[in-house]
Amino acid sequence: MADPLTILGAAAASFQFAGYAIKGLLQAIELAEAAQNAPKRMIQLLHHIDREVASVNTLLSSDSPVFHHLSVMQYARISVSAIEARKAMEEIQRDLWPLADICENTSKPDERGRRIIKMWKSLMSIKKEKDLEVKLKFLEKLNASLLRELQISGIEMQSTLCKQGGQILTNISASAADIQGETATLARSIDSLRHGATESSASHDRNLASVRQSLDQVEANLNTLRQDISNNSVLSSSEIQAQVSDHQLKITSLLQARADDAMVLIRAQAIEDRTTLLQNIRKELKDVFSDSMEMHPYSRNGGSPDMRDSIFEIDIGRGTARLEVSDDLRQLSTRSNDYVKPHKPFKSWRCRCKAGIARTTWAYGRLGFRVQTQAAHYRHVHRNKQAWSWSIEAKLSPFLKGTLDLTFGLLKEGREWKMSPSLAFRCTVKRDESPIFRLFDDFVETYAIIDDTKDEYGHVRSCRHNETYFCYDEGRDFPLIVYLTWDDETMMEGFSRLVRQIEESIESGQASGADMDEDGRTLLTSTFHLVTLLGLKSEHVAGELNSLIQIAYVSDVDPMAISHPAHEKYRFEYFPQFDHPVTAMQYLLRYLTYHDPTPIHFFDSVKEYDGLFESLGDFSRNSSNAELRLLLTRPEIAEALGYSDLCIAIIRRSLPGLRRLYTTKEVEGQATRLSPIELTIGWPEGLRFFVGRGHDVAEAFVLACWEKDEDSASILLTADDIFCYPEPQHVPPCLEVARCYEPIFRMVAEELRRRRETLKEHALNYLSREERDKMGISKTWALDENAAEVYRLLERMINVPKRLNCLMGTSPHCSDALYSHDYSVYYHKILYDVGFTNLNVPCMHGVTPLAEYCEMHAYKLDTRVPGDDRGLPQRGNDGLLWFLEKGACPDFRAQDGSSQYWPHILFYLALMVGYGKVDKRAANLFEYQSVTDNCKCFCSSDGCTPSFMLWRCNGSYRFAFHHLSHCTKRHHHRFENLRRWTNIRKLSRAQKERDYRDICRLELFERLGMRHTCCNSDSLTAEEKHELRSEDALSAQQLKQLLRLYARTRKLFYSYPIEVFWKIWWKTIDIILPPLLPKEACRSIYWKIDESTLDRRQDRWAAQLSAAGYSGIEFGEVIKYHFAKFLLLAKMLMERSNSWRRRRWITRLMAKALN
Repeated sequence: MADPLTILGAAAASFQFAGYAIKGLLQAIELAEAAQNAPKRMIQLLHHIDREVASVNTLLSSDSPVFHHLSVMQYARISVSAIEARKAMEEIQRDLWPLADICENTSKPDERGRRIIKMWKSLMSIKKEKDLEVKLKFLEKLNASLLRELQISGIEMQSTLCKQGGQILTNISASAADIQGETATLARSIDSLRHGATESSASHDRNLASVRQSLDQVEANLNTLRQDISNNSVLSSSEIQAQVSDHQLKITSLLQARADDAMVLIRAQAIEDRTTLLQNIRKELKDVFSDSMEMHPYSRNGGSPDMRDSIFEIDIGRGTARLEVSDDLRQLSTRSNDYVKPHKPFKSWRCRCKAGIARTTWAYGRLGFRVQTQAAHYRHVHRNKQAWSWSIEAKLSPFLKGTLDLTFGLLKEGREWKMSPSLAFRCTVKRDESPIFRLFDDFVETYAIIDDTKDEYGHVRSCRHNETYFCYDEGRDFPLIVYLTWDDETMMEGFSRLVRQIEESIESGQASGADMDEDGRTLLTSTFHLVTLLGLKSEHVAGELNSLIQIAYVSDVDPMAISHPAHEKYRFEYFPQFDHPVTAMQYLLRYLTYHDPTPIHFFDSVKEYDGLFESLGDFSRNSSNAELRLLLTRPEIAEALGYSDLCIAIIRRSLPGLRRLYTTKEVEGQATRLSPIELTIGWPEGLRFFVGRGHDVAEAFVLACWEKDEDSASILLTADDIFCYPEPQHVPPCLEVARCYEPIFRMVAEELRRRRETLKEHALNYLSREERDKMGISKTWALDENAAEVYRLLERMINVPKRLNCLMGTSPHCSDALYSHDYSVYYHKILYDVGFTNLNVPCMHGVTPLAEYCEMHAYKLDTRVPGDDRGLPQRGNDGLLWFLEKGACPDFRAQDGSSQYWPHILFYLALMVGYGKVDKRAANLFEYQSVTDNCKCFCSSDGCTPSFMLWRCNGSYRFAFHHLSHCTKRHHHRFENLRRWTNIRKLSRAQKERDYRDICRLELFERLGMRHTCCNSDSLTAEEKHELRSEDALSAQQLKQLLRLYARTRKLFYSYPIEVFWKIWWKTIDIILPPLLPKEACRSIYWKIDESTLDRRQDRWAAQLSAAGYSGIEFGEVIKYHFAKFLLLAKMLMERSNSWRRRRWITRLMAKALN
C-alpha cells in the first residue's frame, strides 16, 4: 500500500501543476488578446506621435505665429525643451514604423505563412511596449517642461503687455489732458479773434465814411482843374505848332547841305586815292600774314607762303576784303568759343619710323655733361632725321641767373649733314619777381574759391562727384586738404586777361617765354599745373590754353625740363609715386589718367608740340579705368606712350587685327601699362577671344568692376581660373573688387553657386555611399562645407575640371574680402541668400567668418582717431547679432584647440565695452561661461579671461597701429568699464567675485613689474618664457602672498559689496605698491617702455615706501607688516560696527516692548 505521505505529495503536486496550467492558460488568453489588439494600438500611438512631431516642428518653425512674439532669450529657452522632445518623439516614431506595418498588409485566409509572421510581429509589439512606456514617460516629462516654459513665456508676455498697456493708458491720459488744454486755449483765441473782428468791422465802417468824403472832395477839385486846363490848352497848342514849323524848315535845309558836302568829298577821295588805298590795305594784310606765319609751328619746316600766288579782292561798297593763299594754313584760336572741333576718327598722327631718343646725363657741381642720340622725323613725311650731340651745361654765377648750354653735334637729314646750334642760354628767374609766373600765382589766389569744410568729427568732408582735392602745405607742419572751386564767368574773364598779359609781357621784353624759376618750373609746367587746378573747368578755356601752349612752343620751352610737384602751393594729392622731379607732360598725363571724365579739349595743341610726348619716358600707370577711357577717346596717346601694334588694334576694336597680331608672349609681357586684356574691356568679341585661350583675366575683371560693366564681367566670369588664388593667403579679386558694384557681386555669387552645385552633382554621381556619408554629402548638402576634401577625393577618381576648384574649397564668407567701411554685413547676406549658409566653414585665412569679422572690428576700434566714433560700435553689434542668429559658432578654437585670434566672442564684446556701448542682445545670448585662452602666465590662474580686455592694454601683435591716448582713456575708465561689463552679463555674486579676483591678480602682477608670457607678450620661444618665469620667481611668491591676503580681507568684509571693498583694498595697496601710469601700463609692441620710465617708477616706488616707514625692508616683510596692521584695524572696525548694530537692534526691541 502506498505511503500516505506519497499520496498527499502526489496530490499536492497535481494541484500545483493544475494551478500552473490554469495560470498559463489565463496568461495565454491575455497574450492572445493583447497580440490581437497590439497592431491597432501601435497605429494609434504612431498617429499620435506624428501629430506631436508636427506640432513641435510648427512651434520651432519661423513661420509659426508664436515665433514672432517670442524674444531671443525666450526662444532659446523653449527651443532646448522642444528640440529634446522632438528627438524623443522621432526615436519613438522610428520604433513604431516597423510595428505599424502589421495592420497595413492584410493577409489572405489560405496564406498561413503570413499569419504566422503577423502573429510573430504582434508578439514582438507586445515585447516592445514596455520600452515604449518608458520613453513615453520621459516624453511626458519633456512635454511638462515645455509647457512650463511656454507658460512662463506667456506670463512674461502678459506682463510686458500689461506694462505697455499701462504706458499707453498713461500716454492717452496725458494726451487727453493736453488736448483739453489746447481746446481751452483755442476757445480763448477764438473769442479774442471774434472780439477783434467786431472792432475791425466798426473801424472799417468809419474809414469807409471818411474815404467817401475825401473822394467827393477830390472829384470836385478835378472838375475845377479840368476846366482850367481846357481853357489854357487852346491858346498854347496854336503857339507850339507855329514854332515847330519854323524849326523843321531850318533843320531840313541844314541836313541837306551837310549831305551834299559829304558826298562830294567821298567821291573825290574814291577817285583820287583809290590806288593808294588798295596798296596800303594789301601791305597791312601782308605784314599781318607774315607775322602769323613766323609764329606758326609749321614755319620752322618751311618758309612763308608765296604772296605772288595769292588772290586779293576788296569791295568798298560792301566794306569787305578777301585774301586767298595757295599754302595750307592752320592757326590756333585764341578764344574758347572759336575752338569747337568735332572728334575725328582715329588716324595715326605719327609715322612708324622707329623714332626714339637716348640721353645720358652726368652732373658735377655747376657743370653737367649730356650725350644724346636721336632719331626723329617730320610729322607728315616718312624721312628720318638723325642727330648726335655732346653737350656741356654750366650754371652761371648768381648774378647772371641762367644756364649756358654748349653743344657739339651733327645733324643728318637725308643725305645732307648740318651742324647743330652750338650755344643756348636759359634764364633762371625768381618766381616772385617774374611777371609771367607771378601772373599764374595771382590768378589762382584771385579766382580760386578754397573750400576746407569739415564734417562733424573735424575731418575734411567727403569728395563729391567730379571733384578733386589738393594738399595745401605752405608754411604748415602738416598739409591741409582743401577743395578748389571756380566761378565760370569770372574765371573765364580772368583767364583771358591772364593770356593777354603774358603776351604783352613777352612782347614788351619784360620777360621771356623760355624763363625758368628757381625750382625748374617753366611756362609749360605752370600751364599744365593750372589745368590740374581747374579740372573739368578747363574745357571752358580750351582756346586760351591752346594759346599758352602755342606761346611755350614759339618760345622754345624745353619739354624735358623737370621740376618737383612738392614745390607747388596746391598740389594734386594723388601723386604718391612722384617723390622725384618730373617733366611737365608726366605731371599732366598723371592727372589725366586719374581724373574721370578727362579734360582733353585742348589736347590737339599738346600733340603738335615737338618732344612733348618723348618727355614721358618711363611713364607708369596710375588709375587704369581713367587711362582706359583716355586711350579710347584719344587713341593717339597710346602710340605716344609706346603701346604695341596689338594694343592699337584692340583700341581700334579691330578683330582681324587682333587675330593677326596676337602672340601669347606679347599679351603677358605688359607690366607697366594696361595689358591687352584690360584694353578689351567693353568689347565682347575681344574678351571672348582672350577668355577662350585661357589667359589670366583677374586684372581685367578688376577693371570691369570699376567701370561697372556687367556685360564684360559676365564674360570674364566664364574663365576657369577666375576664382583661383593669385598667391597663397590672398583674396581673389572677384570677391574683393566686386563689392564696388552690387549687380556684379551678385553675378559672382551666382557663378560660384553654380560651380559648387556642379561639384555637388559630381560627388553624388561618382562617390560611393560610404564616401558620401563620410563627407556628409546629401541632396541638402551645404555648398561651402567640405568642398576642398570633396574636390581632392574626386580628383583621384575622375578628371575634374579645374574651374570647380573655386576658392580652394574655402568659404566665400571672408570678412577681409567683404570688408565694408561701415562694417555692415550686406555682402554676407547676399551670399547667405544665394545658398552659402554654413557660417562655421573657415575662409581662406583658416578662421571662421565671425572670428575674422570680430578681429577686423576690434582692429578698427583700436586704430581710430580718439573722439571719432562714427557709430562703429553700434554697427559692429548689428553684424555680430546677424552672424549669431544665422548659427555662427561663438567659439573660435579650431579642432586641435588652437586659435589664431581670441578664442571666444566674449573677448571682443569685452573689448567693445571699453570703446562704446555693447548691445545687450549680443551679451544676453551667452550665459555665464568661464572662458579662458589657456595660456600659461603668472598673471592668471587658468589663462586670460574676457575681463582682461577692458582692464589692460591690448595693443599686442594683433593690431598694426596703436594710440597711447587709447591706453590713457582705458586706464582712467577701467573701473567703470568693469562694472558695466558685469552688469551687462547679469552675473551672480559668486561669478562677479571670481571676475574681480582675476582682475586683482592681473593688476598686482603688473604693479610688481613681472613680465607677461601669455598672449599679451611678444613672440617668445618656450626657452625664453621659461627663463622669464625663473626670473620672476620671487615676485611670484609675493603675488601669491598678496592674493592670500586678498582672500582673508574679502572674507572679513564679505558683507560689503565688491565695488565698496575694492576701494578699501586698493587704497591699502597703493601705500606700498603705487599704481601704474598709463604710459607704464601700455603693452603695445609699437610703444616700447624706455629705461628712464622704468627708473622713474622704481624711484617713485622707493620714495613711497620710505614715506610709509618701510625703507630698507624687504618687500615680502613689508607686505606682512603692512597687512598685519591693516587686518588688526579692520577687525576692530568690524567689531565696533557689529557692536553698534547690535545696540541699535536691542534699543529698537526695547522701544517696541515699552510701547
